[in-house]
Formats: sequence, C-alpha cells, structure tokens
Amino acid sequence: MKTLNKIVGSLKYVDMSDLEIPMIAVYEHPADFPRSYVARIWEGRSGKPTNTMIIRTSLEEIRLDIVAAGFPRICPRTEKDDACIVETWVR
Repeated sequence: MKTLNKIVGSLKYVDMSDLEIPMIAVYEHPADFPRSYVARIWEGRSGKPTNTMIIRTSLEEIRLDIVAAGFPRICPRTEKDDACIVETWVR
C-alpha cells in the first residue's frame, strides 16, 4: 500500500514529538512536484521519510517556514544525496 503525501500549511503546526531526531529535507523541483520546492519531514534516527511536507514556490519561503518550526541548523547536501535535494535541517 502506497503512503499518501500529507501536505500541511506550515511545519510549525506539525507535532514531531514522536520523532527521535526530526529532520527536514528540502527538495528543488522533485519529480512529483516539478514546479515547486518541497520540505519533507524525516526521522533522522531511522533515516526514513515521513509522509508530511510543505510545498512552496521559492527556497526562501521554505527556509522561513523551517526556521519558524524551530529548526536552527542547516546542513548542505552531500554527494550521496539525490540531485534535487538542496539542504537538510536538523533540530
């Protein structure tokens, strides 16, 4: 069974208390949303994405929402990351 994406208005309203190491991966024009920027919540300990995300038209809008949700640390993408990943944020 395929997990449906849960698109929320803002990450600051998402309860992440059940995530041991909440992370946000930022994507630039991924295949499933080719005209948008996407920020998806990940569980850092397991390395698995959740189905919860926000969609915006610019990287600046994505970053503002991530900071408002309490994520202070930004990590640049690595060579291992998918090419559409811009950066990752950690709490």
